[in-house]
Amino acid sequence: MEPNHQPSLSTPTAAASAASLNLPLGYRFCPTDKELILEYLHKKLLNEELPPNRFVDVELYEHTPEQLSASHAMIGKKEWYFFTSKKRNYLKTNTPNPAVGSGDSGSTNGYWKEIGVDKIIRDRSATTIGIKKILMFYEGEPPNGRKTRWMMDEYRVDDVPKSITAGVNYPDMRFDAWVLCKIYRNRTKL
Repeated sequence: MEPNHQPSLSTPTAAASAASLNLPLGYRFCPTDKELILEYLHKKLLNEELPPNRFVDVELYEHTPEQLSASHAMIGKKEWYFFTSKKRNYLKTNTPNPAVGSGDSGSTNGYWKEIGVDKIIRDRSATTIGIKKILMFYEGEPPNGRKTRWMMDEYRVDDVPKSITAGVNYPDMRFDAWVLCKIYRNRTKL
């Protein structure tokens, strides 16, 4: 198995191995933005071994949040974490295809739309380590879709700080090849 390709917890074998991680009773997976970027996304980009986690590699923008939460119910009940290849598949100016999935008629099931501004994530020394983007899922066709309670935090790295890549020489490495996404339902009413 490649170093950072952890099995999905949606498989019986992976679920059994999750029990063998020797995690303390009451363990909850609730990493900070910094931890998600430094301990998971950077390591994924550098092809390093990842710590125990609840991440699944998936082409996220090909599925609705309902499909993702249902098919990966064993890794989460309120929030789900995914590594996905970087595609700008959400609604923003000049974005060619924000559509997610497709129905039998060829129409889309919905789309992700950016809300707010990007948040710069910094380490203790104030060095930028990544960017967090918040998106909301809309059902239907853009731009007239209907808001849902589904939200996504998308974490990306435009460049990895030199302190992290010291001694690593990968001239063809693309730091935008993967993004880490956290999907959850907004608790507030629409």
